[in-house]
Amino acid sequence: MAREILEQSDVVLFLLNSDGIQESTFNELVHVHRLNKPLIFLLNIKKDLSNEGTRRRALKNPEKYVYKEEDIAEHIGRLRFLATRAGMQPDIKVIHIHAQAAFLATQESGEMAAELHTLSRIGHLIDALRIEVETRGAIRRVQTFLDSALFQIEQQDQLLHEQRDRMRSLLQNYESILNRVRRWKSKLLHDLPATMADLVDKAFKPLQDSVSDFVDNHVENANAESAWNAHVKQYKVQESIQDATCELVERVMDELRDFNQALEDSITIGMGLDALHPGGSFSEFDYKRINGWGSAIAGVLSAIAFYNAWNPVGWIAAGASLLFGIFSWLSDSRNRKLNEAKLKQRKELEKQLNQQKLKIRKNLEDWFDNKITRATLVPAEANLISLCIALTKFLNSVEQTKDQLLSVEHELNSRLLHRVAALVMKRHFALPSMSRIVRSRGYACYFSTHAYFRDGELLRQIGDALNEDIKVIYEGSIENKVMHLYRGLIERVENIGNNVVKIFVSKEKLGKVYGKDHRKIKMVAGICRVEIRPIAL
Repeated sequence: MAREILEQSDVVLFLLNSDGIQESTFNELVHVHRLNKPLIFLLNIKKDLSNEGTRRRALKNPEKYVYKEEDIAEHIGRLRFLATRAGMQPDIKVIHIHAQAAFLATQESGEMAAELHTLSRIGHLIDALRIEVETRGAIRRVQTFLDSALFQIEQQDQLLHEQRDRMRSLLQNYESILNRVRRWKSKLLHDLPATMADLVDKAFKPLQDSVSDFVDNHVENANAESAWNAHVKQYKVQESIQDATCELVERVMDELRDFNQALEDSITIGMGLDALHPGGSFSEFDYKRINGWGSAIAGVLSAIAFYNAWNPVGWIAAGASLLFGIFSWLSDSRNRKLNEAKLKQRKELEKQLNQQKLKIRKNLEDWFDNKITRATLVPAEANLISLCIALTKFLNSVEQTKDQLLSVEHELNSRLLHRVAALVMKRHFALPSMSRIVRSRGYACYFSTHAYFRDGELLRQIGDALNEDIKVIYEGSIENKVMHLYRGLIERVENIGNNVVKIFVSKEKLGKVYGKDHRKIKMVAGICRVEIRPIAL
């Protein structure tokens, strides 16, 4: 209930008991501090006054029996430590009260009621609230409305920032995989003709080596063609080509599996990041939907039925025209004619086998192009390209949204400064036109302008009202702006280009240059639109 009403509140009373300020208090402090609410700490002293004797002694000497200085100092020290850890300034405002005494005062009357009321020190709290209302009430109202809106914007911006970083990391992984796929595919297709030629050559080599012996044995055989067909079957050329082709395609599929596994790993990383940042807008379903093309690749692996329906070769090995003659005559020229016939038939067979090899290579390459390249590799690459394009568009839309939020944030901060300035001056007052505002609520606010503005006292009063360090920066060189914001802290500034500057600072001042939680250096970098690299001297 307290958290629900916090954003509507102008001032927060943070109640703690003296019997123990727990570590859990820190979590609530962080939440309240993020809302940038003015805090008044109430330290309730737990000293039981139900006993009449104890009550009498407490009334007689409150400093000794109730508000012991050393005990209060210890509690305040602990509270300041927690407040500082939460990012707050250590000079916190603490009012110590005795709530039981205030309650008992309502049960009594006359002088006893007045004494118990005084002992409770509730009047100190009422005075503090009255001063807050009278001096800063209107400012607190303005601050509540505008800072609550700014808090919501910051929450959305932080969510977008986290999602953008995760999607950038995912996109980088996918682009890396895409480049790998492209290089691998280009090399595969470049080497494919030579691979297919080598594959076919190895399958045909035993058969080609046997041509001479076959011709010698069957040159005078009237059924040479049938013998040749039977001879060819013994070498199982088609089976060899089929096995080698399947092995090649399996290697291709293994590569695709590796790429798909890399994408699945990217999903795991993305979901791991979401687990580290609860409240993210992406779920496991979202990542798998983004990366759904990986399952399409997995489907392709089982869809190509190499062993059940594989006949890309389209060849008939038993097609040779073996017109062997039957040499039945006897003459001196028989041996010569026989040798000539053998040579002719060997050449004819070798010619036909080479033609068959070329035909098979062409058929294999066409088959690979249709069934593997066009059906699998090209769609996989195209889907990955589409995924990268979609993620890029998503990132662009995130950046556009962040820019819109930044514009609204600028307008709200500008309105806050103008309204507070008018309330401080007690009249309508216009600050100079602000080209850029960088604000860390509850810490500091820097704004840059081209106009002339030298009212340092007004800036101090605005800063006191908002409890922030207000600074004006005149547009000019980056070096001058950085030197102005770090006046007295750095030795020199060196602009090295590409929106990067080096600042040279002594080691003992390095902590002040960074500021608590690096807030100082972030704000300086933000208002100057540069990356700052401190160099310790």
